[in-house]
Amino acid sequence: MATKKYLDYNGLSYFFSKLKSLIDANKTEVDITRSVTITTSAIADNSTITVPRYKVGNDSLQVYVLGEKLIKASSTAGTNGHYTEVGTTGSISTKIRLANIGQSIPKGTPIEFIVFGNY
Repeated sequence: MATKKYLDYNGLSYFFSKLKSLIDANKTEVDITRSVTITTSAIADNSTITVPRYKVGNDSLQVYVLGEKLIKASSTAGTNGHYTEVGTTGSISTKIRLANIGQSIPKGTPIEFIVFGNY
């Protein structure tokens, strides 16, 4: 014979109030800066380009070319991604090096940069 189980609304509302207060306590405002540049000349593969200020090594930078997200290489050789960050971990930089994207970026191509944080 099946047993009946009842929902304890008092316990459930207490749980949700604690969860809400925990989430509210951990909310932090994050500065997000978005900028778009249009290339004025072709950019050769494996070139170093100027980007907005970001902190090296903390994944604060995202790069999009023609709407496609470039993947940050985890190795300094750049063999497992589209770009490497230029600078020492923890420092502020304005440079990245394209890494083996397979072609040059033509003139007139939009490149979007998103930086999480204020550097």
